Amino acid sequence: SYDTRTKIEVLDDLIDFGIKAFPNVIPGAHLTDNGIIYNLGGISNITTIFSNESGYYPIIKTDEHGFNNPRGLYNENAVDIVLSGDSFTEGLSVNWNESISAVLREVGFRAISIGKLGNGPLIKFAALKEYAEPLKPKIVLWVYSPNDMVNLIEEMKSPVLKKYLNKDGFSQNLISRQREIDSVLIKYAQRERVREINKKIVDIIKLSKLRNLIHLLPKTKNKPKPAPITIFKDILQQSKQMVSEWGGEMYFVYLPSFDAQTSPAYANHDPFSEERNRKIVMQTATE
Repeated sequence: SYDTRTKIEVLDDLIDFGIKAFPNVIPGAHLTDNGIIYNLGGISNITTIFSNESGYYPIIKTDEHGFNNPRGLYNENAVDIVLSGDSFTEGLSVNWNESISAVLREVGFRAISIGKLGNGPLIKFAALKEYAEPLKPKIVLWVYSPNDMVNLIEEMKSPVLKKYLNKDGFSQNLISRQREIDSVLIKYAQRERVREINKKIVDIIKLSKLRNLIHLLPKTKNKPKPAPITIFKDILQQSKQMVSEWGGEMYFVYLPSFDAQTSPAYANHDPFSEERNRKIVMQTATE
């Protein structure tokens, strides 16, 4: 069996059943209207859906900060493990009880995931500052994916994110501003929903899928960019220092890419190829 509905159709069905459902909002796609908040979590206490990669849409209930965890875990000095990462850490394509953090909780650890789709090294560091430092967990799992260097290039374009790296003690105090965050993200999600509906209509009119299949759409070329390894090293150093200062221990977890041989992002001609990327990243982490 395979769920052939679109995400919008799934959300509409949930709403029709009286469920408070919204799209899964990711960091980096939104700021408040006045540009003050750069959110790193999501909409709190709602139902959302993740990606359909195995025939079904995982239906998730977010915690009090919009992450994929049970509620009631955010207690200072009472958390064993905090995981910071991207979609793998978020558990984007599996049921709520099959994520990495859920498995850790199943075997007895008090674990919280602050991972979100698309997070690169700088957002992972910022999320630790905002959500892990106040809790002072015993262990931090820094989960690295091979596309993190590409993400870091984009993250360094954000003035807000760069403050986490370059300004001592910088924080937006996001853990205490969830009501404000929810207000902004709900409006953002509603605008995005309208945009997606309009885009679908335009795609139908333009027959975009058919044009793509017969190669009528222009192809874009990805220009190789230098890996920001020096910045990455600085991020890791500051992360380890922060965790050590509250008495915690940080583990670096490298997740190899399943599609390393086929994905354009890791093709042999690309500077971010899996083999080259891993050697550089592991050497940097070791140093």
